Amino acid sequence: MILSDHLKKFDPKIKNMTDSCVLAVNKVFQKILVNPRFSPTAKKFHYIFNLRDISRVIEGLLTMKPDRYRGESASVAKCFLHETRRVFVDRL
Repeated sequence: MILSDHLKKFDPKIKNMTDSCVLAVNKVFQKILVNPRFSPTAKKFHYIFNLRDISRVIEGLLTMKPDRYRGESASVAKCFLHETRRVFVDRL
């Protein structure tokens, strides 16, 4: 997995967050897909979500640098939240 390879350079606390991040972005994606409020219509055609959106969140996490996140799992969670909002909320 690309994210786990990238996080190998980080502290052990952060390395262990890989599965949690992937599961969380998948859960957000699934919640959006099953919610009828976010079904695409002629007026809201931008509500079409696909796996590319998940890859954009992961791509954003790949921009993290090990020297900025020294054992600070809360900062990684903030980065994850930021990337998820950037990808999904901007379109909603």
